[in-house]
Amino acid sequence: MQAPGWLGFVADPGPVREVLGGQPVPELDGVTVREFTWQAGPEPELLIRFDIPVHPAGPPGAWSPSGFDAVRVELRLLGAEGAFEAARGCDPVGRITLGAGGVSPIAVSVEAERFRARVNARAAHIRRVTAYRRN
Repeated sequence: MQAPGWLGFVADPGPVREVLGGQPVPELDGVTVREFTWQAGPEPELLIRFDIPVHPAGPPGAWSPSGFDAVRVELRLLGAEGAFEAARGCDPVGRITLGAGGVSPIAVSVEAERFRARVNARAAHIRRVTAYRRN
């Protein structure tokens, strides 16, 4: 299976691939961004928690009996520098793009109705892939 553009910039894409099995990994268009957490320090980090727009055809064992129907990914950006703009009451559905950066190895952009972020990072890692029931 060939990884879409964004997964090619993640150091450890295995958790996403394992959950989706043989299904194509979707691009991050129409994702619901649930959380942005900035951690300051010698090497700042940004955690982006979002729901991907597909559900695995063969979900992990515990997911089906629990009725989980949404997949959530936590993406950690290490050595992050960024600019953020958000309005109150903004719609969190948008597009996340990862690519090669000009001043750092990875450039990330997030575009939603009234929310924007531009981040440069040294590395991107999948922190966790979980599931939940929407209703």
